[in-house]
Amino acid sequence: MTEDRKSIIIKEIKYWKASHLLPSHYCDFLLALYTEGESTVVTEEPDSERINLVSVGIIALNLFLLPISFFILYFTHLDVWMQVLFSFFIVTVAFVFYTVSKKKLQLYIAYAFIILLSIILLTSVTLIYLSFGSILLNTLFAGFQCAIWILIGMRSKRKFLIFLGSTGIVMSFLFYVF
Repeated sequence: MTEDRKSIIIKEIKYWKASHLLPSHYCDFLLALYTEGESTVVTEEPDSERINLVSVGIIALNLFLLPISFFILYFTHLDVWMQVLFSFFIVTVAFVFYTVSKKKLQLYIAYAFIILLSIILLTSVTLIYLSFGSILLNTLFAGFQCAIWILIGMRSKRKFLIFLGSTGIVMSFLFYVF
């Protein structure tokens, strides 16, 4: 094969690797094959695992969602419909952050999922208390949601969800008893 063709193929493989058209280990194999083992290409971390300014911004915004929603739901005197609208908005934003984290920032899936579940728990408990005013119903619903977390953790083999769900059930029981 002529050097001209090899250089074109090598450039194309590097483009595939940069564009994630093929997995990086396939591209490394092809580069080693076409350069006959003389490639000085060092396997880099994929772009999805690099921490750049956008990913840091998404992480920071996602971390502030929980305290912001807690503050607005518990320390402001908004109308019930305004709180429902705000809760829907915050859960939607948390879900968007979770999907972005899942697709782009594969290292941060666990924390985004925990934030999403915590916001869902916080808003649902607040809305149930505002609607019915029953602490027993509120406690039962919180325990039920934590049981769902345990089931999700067992199904997806995520120990942190099993731990958080178990802790949540114990805390909701202790809250109701005391």
